[in-house]
Amino acid sequence: MKVLIISSSPRKGGNSELLARAFAQGLQQNGHVVTMISAGHMKINGCLACEQCYAEPDAPCVQKDDFWKIYPMLLAADMVVLVSPLYFFNMTTQLKAVIDRMYAFCRGHQTMPLAGKKSVLLMTGASSDLKDFLPAIDSYKLTADYLKWQDKGVFIASDVWKKDDILGSGWLEQVLAFGQSL
Repeated sequence: MKVLIISSSPRKGGNSELLARAFAQGLQQNGHVVTMISAGHMKINGCLACEQCYAEPDAPCVQKDDFWKIYPMLLAADMVVLVSPLYFFNMTTQLKAVIDRMYAFCRGHQTMPLAGKKSVLLMTGASSDLKDFLPAIDSYKLTADYLKWQDKGVFIASDVWKKDDILGSGWLEQVLAFGQSL
């Protein structure tokens, strides 16, 4: 299975990136081919609602930014993994921009080229209260449902704030096992 992991933290080597790497390792141990990208370090604009993606079937988006690097990877992937730290009860702006730009794949509900893909959400956050993650989880689940993805799970690593807090917490071992289970 080809897996695209889209990490979105602007913090290099932070808790979310470490979580994504451990998950990728678990997947790779089962023979899956994993590509990991960092949307947190890419220039991806939000959707302009210009509707050109609907007007031009061969041009999914008129914007010239780093989303074009992700576009073919999204099409080729069998599974899409979204990774984000918790920012004000939601995903990062960087990941939200990627999700919003997936609008170009919807084409007025006529074709859904991303349909049937498997998906996972991985999150980290300082909060120990899982209800703080619910808006992000709800957003992910609604997105997965709309895009006709097969939700394979949500993994929350709570109580991690400062860089490297995740080390020794047990979360990396748990997410590795989650990756191995898929």
